[in-house]
Amino acid sequence: MDDYVGLLEDSFHSANNRIGTDAMGSLFFDKFFSIYPETQQYFNGTDINYFKGKKLNIIFTFITDIIKHPNYAEVHISQEVMRHQMYGLKDKTYYFTLIDCLFMVVKETLNDEWNPEYETAWHDTTQAFKAIVGEAAEAYL
Repeated sequence: MDDYVGLLEDSFHSANNRIGTDAMGSLFFDKFFSIYPETQQYFNGTDINYFKGKKLNIIFTFITDIIKHPNYAEVHISQEVMRHQMYGLKDKTYYFTLIDCLFMVVKETLNDEWNPEYETAWHDTTQAFKAIVGEAAEAYL
């Protein structure tokens, strides 16, 4: 896991360099809303064009924090689960879908550059994210 941060960052930044933040953000939200359309209600009134790149970077920071700062990440992700309740969001599937969509967008964008090391780093880290969300959901939802 020592090199996971480097692998995650390399893959994310390579994908971002390949198509740009706005395009990645658009792909992310298109994929997210197609898989989980009922979540669109939580973004009513949000300027998705302005927000899409920022949201992508926020989610990616959560992912890398799991490895860089595990104690901080656990607390911060749990707080996000609690905070999102004020919007009526009580389904951990929301978070699982967010992280899976980010994983898919990076993988699909890199396509021929994607490799087994990226796959392992992303898979293991997203599983850790889901475990943290699962624990937070049991405690707070």
